[in-house]
Amino acid sequence: MVYTLTANPSLDYIMNVPRLVAGETNRSKRERIVAGGKGLNVALVLKDFGVPVKAFGMIAGFTGEEWLRQASSQVDVEVIRLEEGETRINVKVAGVEETEVNASGPTVPLENRAQFEKMLDQLDYGDVLVISGNAGPGFPADSYGLLMDYLEGKNVKIIVDATGEQMRNALSRRPYLIKPNIEELKDIANTCVESEEDVIGCCERLIRMGAQNVLVSAGANGALWVGGDGRVFQIGAPPGRVKNTVGSGDAMVAAFLYGELQNMDIVDCVKLAVAAGSAGAFSEGLPTREDTLKIVDSLEVRVIAGMIEL
Repeated sequence: MVYTLTANPSLDYIMNVPRLVAGETNRSKRERIVAGGKGLNVALVLKDFGVPVKAFGMIAGFTGEEWLRQASSQVDVEVIRLEEGETRINVKVAGVEETEVNASGPTVPLENRAQFEKMLDQLDYGDVLVISGNAGPGFPADSYGLLMDYLEGKNVKIIVDATGEQMRNALSRRPYLIKPNIEELKDIANTCVESEEDVIGCCERLIRMGAQNVLVSAGANGALWVGGDGRVFQIGAPPGRVKNTVGSGDAMVAAFLYGELQNMDIVDCVKLAVAAGSAGAFSEGLPTREDTLKIVDSLEVRVIAGMIEL
């Protein structure tokens, strides 16, 4: 069974603005409001791939109830309700360039934070937990690491897609996989990244800090895999018109995990991840299994280190 955790979900207000001009009145041609949050996105893509999955979240106020209404209509969801505040609304402006304004979210009291541990009691030997996104106000910088400590001994495979201190503190707990993008990699490693060699060096550093494997999403350049077993390879993204990148990284995590659950080789898992991320970017929402599988066979693998043959 796969579980995902979204500590700070959102309603994403997505507006299509062909030309955004700062300081002027801009008008949207089309709008939609969708339940968002990285863990929920992962769960939705996994469900479309036919994987049993449950999404954990924390909601507040009327925006939280709308998030729950939308999310629970699509996937199995369990939430903790906060007594104060509102689930955040993130504004995504899609046009020639994408612009995002992400809210902070409600402050979470200590007693509610402890409820996450009780939710994790559902996980059993061999389950998978995907911890995604920021933890929001009220969570200490080691919250994700403490949740991982709570699961120690259950042999739960943990994937972390977070930023900053949450990610740095999670590394010492040896997550099976982390999935930063290039900017997040710079932040986690606290160093300059200007070349592929720099990226690989940062990933190797994160592995020394505890990550078992690193999958770096690189937008139009696809993805780079640096494994704890020494295998390093890059898979380029296919050509196509980008319509929306929201959730593409989450789709990558979900598709990679699907491949692993099907006992595919790591190379094929990463190819699925790149295909899903690309399929999502070429559509206005999350990618479907069908669209992902259409792309996989067109992707090329470039071996950098650690593999003699594919």
